[in-house]
Formats: sequence, C-alpha cells, structure tokens
Amino acid sequence: MSGEIFLQTVDVYKRYHAGNSIIPVLEGLDITVFRNEWIAILGASGSGKTTLLNILGALESPDKGNILCDQRSYITMNDREKAQFRLDKIGFVFQAYHMFPELSILENVRLPAMIKKSKSDSKKRAKELLEQVGLGHRISHKPSELSGGEQQRAAIARALINSPDLILADEPTGNLDSHTGEQILDIFKELHSSNEGRTIIMITHDMDVANYADRKIVLKDGRITDDL
Repeated sequence: MSGEIFLQTVDVYKRYHAGNSIIPVLEGLDITVFRNEWIAILGASGSGKTTLLNILGALESPDKGNILCDQRSYITMNDREKAQFRLDKIGFVFQAYHMFPELSILENVRLPAMIKKSKSDSKKRAKELLEQVGLGHRISHKPSELSGGEQQRAAIARALINSPDLILADEPTGNLDSHTGEQILDIFKELHSSNEGRTIIMITHDMDVANYADRKIVLKDGRITDDL
C-alpha cells in the first residue's frame, strides 16, 4: 500500500424504484481506498455490497455523489468514456465466472484485449497469464471442460489481460470448496504483493476470506458500520 489515494466515493447514494416504493440501497457512503490496498467489503444480503461494487466499476451510476478513480470523476464521463475506462483500468472477477461457452479458455481470456483493440500480442499475453494461474495445459479447452476452480482462475487471467490497476471481485470464492477457494485467494495474494501491486476490492460474506485483505469495510442497510 503506497499511501496515495487511488479511489474515493463521496457522499454516494443509490435507490431503486419498485412500483410506487423507493428502496434505499446506499446511504451517503464516503470511502477512501489507497493505491495497492486490498479491501474486503462485508455485509448481509441486501446490505448494498454488489450495488457498491457495480458503482465502483462504473457499471451503475449513483443517484447522488461522486466516484473518483485515479483522479478521474465518473460523473463527468459519458457511457463511451466509462466503457473505455473499464477496459483500461478495471478487471472484473465474478462469482459466476461469465465464460462464453462456445469459446476456448484462451479466447475467453483474450476477449477484453480484443475489444480494447490492444496493440500488444494478446494471444501471447493470454497464454502467459494462463500459465501464471496454472492453466497453461488447458488453453484449448472449453469452459464446460474445466472445474469451477479452473474457470475462476481463468476469470482472474481474463481480468488481468489489459493490465488493470483495479481488480473488483464479487464473491470470488463463493461457488468453490474451501481448498479451491484458498488457491484462488493465494493468487490474489500474489497479485497484491507483486511488483505491479494491484488495488483489490473484494465482496465476501466469509470473515475467513475477508481476513486476507488489508482492511475490512462492513455494510449494513447501505451504511458503513465498521472500517477495520
């Protein structure tokens, strides 16, 4: 962790409409994340964790407030600029893997670089990343031929293909047994402690998983109740 502020939420509110009802989800969140910090966000179902992660990833917009990431304000960006910012700066790791079943693992990992139209050799980099996560022997396989843990490792490789500064992970061990989950967390540890030192924000409901992080933020009813 460098001591340099990398990401901030400033008085962030989010509410959803259900018929005539208004459902408050986030209620005035102020969070400061330092570069290379690893944060775990905890809370019960409905506490606002996933909504917060989506807002941090520029996938949703707050109703009020601002998000600043690497000195860029989300509310000043249009949709195209947000999409480019995600490609340049953010890698996503989802609980459900989100692999395209008709593509090989290598093609799945390359996809964000191909969308970005990266000038670097994305095929070579994808192979290197798959080697890094222990899947060098599986590059031609389809997702259905891999275990859950292998698909999650491939998802981490895909998140890294564009060399993002920020990794956003939504319950990355949620669908895995404890042993496989520990292997995934070991990969996150390596990413966090490497020379590149990515900033990681991870949602989890499991305190054992959260303890891998530098810091734990607990949400309840859209508000921060603890910042440990």
